[in-house]
Amino acid sequence: MPYDAEPGTRTRPDQALRFEYRHATVELVADDGSGGVVGRILPPQAARIELCYAGRSLMLSSCESGCFWLTALPRGPVSLRCELASGVVVQTSWVVR
Repeated sequence: MPYDAEPGTRTRPDQALRFEYRHATVELVADDGSGGVVGRILPPQAARIELCYAGRSLMLSSCESGCFWLTALPRGPVSLRCELASGVVVQTSWVVR
């Protein structure tokens, strides 16, 4: 499985993060009120997503439009590992919530 090792770029460190890679971009927007996160993969595509945190992980998927939702994001450092429809894997840097 190819791995996109391009470094991600965080922008707008307040509530929105954007990780740019050669094969895809991952955008995350936190909702401080609910503790949830809305995410999007560009270009739009279905993907398998693994949320990594505190030695654990949670699996979810994006829809065909690349959107995904996490209703409650754990406190502390988290990282997303996204397997794109092409088989390429991108992983965000660790961010602290």
